[in-house]
Amino acid sequence: MSQRHALMIDDNRIWIRHRGRVFGPFDYEWSPDFCGAEFHYSGQKFGEYCSVDEIYVDAKDLGLPHAVSEVAVLVIGSLICGVLAGEVLAERIDRINQCLSRFGFCRFLPVEIHQP
Repeated sequence: MSQRHALMIDDNRIWIRHRGRVFGPFDYEWSPDFCGAEFHYSGQKFGEYCSVDEIYVDAKDLGLPHAVSEVAVLVIGSLICGVLAGEVLAERIDRINQCLSRFGFCRFLPVEIHQP
């Protein structure tokens, strides 16, 4: 991640570079019934996914720039929706690209993927 703005995904961990500063890891953890997920930043819960229509986020206590919070939620939400839709990784990345572009966050693209 050498540019001023970037997005790096490693499994379910996400790092966001904003104005040269790296924030992360962001990640998510599925509920036992696989119907919802909690969002975490450096191990601290900041939101949850209940359904496509119900995503709750409260990142104000994390001290993150607003753009970082927005990108994190868009990316995690996109990943979760992609997993639930049965998409392979390439399709989930396409979903992220479309979502970030739609909401004006193209500067964080392309997504860097790190795989074992």
